[in-house]
Amino acid sequence: MTAPTPPAPRTPRAATTPVRPAPRAPRAATAPVRAARRAPGTGATAWIDENAPVLTRLADRIWAYAEPSLREWRSAPATAELLRAHGFTISWGTAGLPAAFVATSGDSGPVLGFNVEYDALPGLSQRAGVPRHEPTVFEGDEYAPAYGHGHGCGHNALAAASTGAAIAAARVLRGRATIKVFASTGEEQLVGKAYAVRDGAYDGLDAFLDWHPAPVTGTGWDVTSALYSATFSFLGSPGHGSNPLGTRSGLDGVLLLTGMIERLRAGNVSPSGRIGYAIGGGGAPNVTPDLQTLWVYVREATHERARTLYDKVVACAAAAAVASQTRLEHRLVTAIREGLGNRAGARRAGPGRAVQRHVGGELDGAAPQPDGGGGPDRRAAALMGGHGLHRHHDRPRRAAGRRPLPGRGGRHAGRAARDAGGGPGGVRRP
Repeated sequence: MTAPTPPAPRTPRAATTPVRPAPRAPRAATAPVRAARRAPGTGATAWIDENAPVLTRLADRIWAYAEPSLREWRSAPATAELLRAHGFTISWGTAGLPAAFVATSGDSGPVLGFNVEYDALPGLSQRAGVPRHEPTVFEGDEYAPAYGHGHGCGHNALAAASTGAAIAAARVLRGRATIKVFASTGEEQLVGKAYAVRDGAYDGLDAFLDWHPAPVTGTGWDVTSALYSATFSFLGSPGHGSNPLGTRSGLDGVLLLTGMIERLRAGNVSPSGRIGYAIGGGGAPNVTPDLQTLWVYVREATHERARTLYDKVVACAAAAAVASQTRLEHRLVTAIREGLGNRAGARRAGPGRAVQRHVGGELDGAAPQPDGGGGPDRRAAALMGGHGLHRHHDRPRRAAGRRPLPGRGGRHAGRAARDAGGGPGGVRRP
């Protein structure tokens, strides 16, 4: 009997561990603008990169000076000194204001203006590099102490950045464009540009490039309010506080006016309107103050509405003078129109590309930022006039579909349009 054949040994099963897919290739860059931002600068931005320490030192010097509006005696020369060192000619005393100047490079092609400001704000003295309130300068006396001036609005950085952008643009566009730097005094009080416009300082410009420090840098076309700035001084007769009969207190007039302004706010001011004031005069509590002044800002969405609200404040001041038996001295300091945003320019990330096409050549190798969106793009800010998105609590909300009116406007947005239409006392340039 034949033995059965044993079965063939079973072949081992193949490994069942799944094969992992090959690692995915790095994703191709889909945002050429971002890639360009990381690349080393060329042309004008290369100069800015190389001279960043110089520009930073200028910003630090102006921070340390912290000079008030119309008294920028060291900040203005420091800025002019850097521009002169790079071939700009300096013309001092714009509109008769000694701390203002116009710096010029070139004499052909389109005329491009850059904005520079360097004044500080009262009461904002602050030690540099400290993230807490730490003032370094104190003013007044022991009975009425106050903090000194400080750069709470960042005009030290504004001056340095705009100066650097103007120098860099002048180097690249030499012979193909004229670069002008308009160094404005008293911007925090909205005075310097109004008188410069009145005297024709901005005549002949083809474009005006403005930038302001902010948490992000980008372009925008939002509007700013129209504004009236005025002082109301109440003059009475002084006397000792122990025998006030027969005296007339200027402080009574101021307090009556502030009370009526608060009543205006309660029912006569639209959501876009604002009234702010500051009391000045000083004195001592045992002396009847004979001269007290109220400085008032009136803001509204349009200059017509601002004028209407301002006239109400003037009427209240007259009534306060009658009630306090004092004499009223009213002075209009300045008046500006609402700003007109440049939507077309903002959507193109500033006018830099249009300038390139006009004069030929490249300002920089970076692609323009599409659609005018915000972002940390130093090139858009420094070379294309990018407008820092400035957040103000008093910025009006525009009604949908409302067409902006021509003329001057508020701060930081569309200054060229703003400055072309108004001046001190609402005077408009022809």
